[in-house]
Amino acid sequence: MTALNVVAATDEDLERLKPLAHLTDLTFDYHQFSPSGLEALSEFPKLEDLSLSARPNFDDSYWPPLVRLSKLRKLNLQDVKVTAEGIAKFREQRPEVWLNVNGTEYPAKK
Repeated sequence: MTALNVVAATDEDLERLKPLAHLTDLTFDYHQFSPSGLEALSEFPKLEDLSLSARPNFDDSYWPPLVRLSKLRKLNLQDVKVTAEGIAKFREQRPEVWLNVNGTEYPAKK
């Protein structure tokens, strides 16, 4: 198994998923993560594809742990409230990541 889809996960659930550190594809629908809770994703060194959706208070404070995911190549964020400035900063720091924010695609730059 290299992919997992989880509904309504919390920070504590992320901690419990650490034994699955080999996963390359994670999808979280209706998640309840805090920005600091997302730091647990650093325990997934092979994570390439991440989808997070339906978290209306997901704002620019969530970008830092996502920037640090070194293997990340695809990031899909839906129903989030990030700013254009936050998107631009992420793109500046991680241009190689394909990004989709609320249906707007930002292709990876080579």
